[in-house]
Amino acid sequence: MRLPCGYRAGDGRLVREVSFAPLDGHLELHLWEACRTVASRPERITGILSCALREEKDGRLGMRQAARLAVADRDFLIVQLGRLFGFLQAWITAECAACLRPFDVQIRTDELPLAFRDEGEEPVEVETSAGRLSVRMPDGGDQEAVAGHPDREEAVRVILGRCIVEGAAAAEDLTDADILAIDAALEEASAGYPDAAAVSCPLCKAPNEVPIDTAAWIDRLDEGPLADVHALASSYHWSEADILSLSRARRLHYLQLVASDSERVH
Repeated sequence: MRLPCGYRAGDGRLVREVSFAPLDGHLELHLWEACRTVASRPERITGILSCALREEKDGRLGMRQAARLAVADRDFLIVQLGRLFGFLQAWITAECAACLRPFDVQIRTDELPLAFRDEGEEPVEVETSAGRLSVRMPDGGDQEAVAGHPDREEAVRVILGRCIVEGAAAAEDLTDADILAIDAALEEASAGYPDAAAVSCPLCKAPNEVPIDTAAWIDRLDEGPLADVHALASSYHWSEADILSLSRARRLHYLQLVASDSERVH
């Protein structure tokens, strides 16, 4: 898979190509445990990607590098991983900006437009009232730093303080106009999927923009592969390790056979 932004490896090279580890029960169990053992959504995504990702040359990425991935890359990878689990679409409930009535809209992840940055993760240059600043794209660590922050404006300044890589300005000294200019520059240079979709209200036909949550599927992993292990162990008396070593496709096929036998018995 080619990352929309990419990241710098320890030797300074820009890495754009990554892959997922084989999707078997062991990996699913790691993903499920990652979802249950950390608090915030960004931390959960970091845990999931550190388990699932393999860099083509150096192997497993690990937690630190997964947190350093640009937000656009993390969104892209979560969508690709979700597709492997069969999550190709999501239903979003929104409130119409015109008639104020709620409506549901279906978003298909395989139809979302995807943009790439030719220059990779290089920072953008922005002129502000405090001078010229060099600002990098926000990453997973920045999201983790402000997860659950009660003040959105303060959270934005915290992220900016982390993302300014060159320039004399402190985030707290930037004006609202400076923040808007930085946001516009980052948006212009952004990659990955859009964070909102343009849709029409099915009731009054007014145009609306609804946010896209590319990681919503991770809240639906339920029990991971444990229920499958229980069902197959009960039927075939295989060990947990043997069942987890099956590919996801083979495990699901065996579960269908078990279900078919159960229907015939009843």
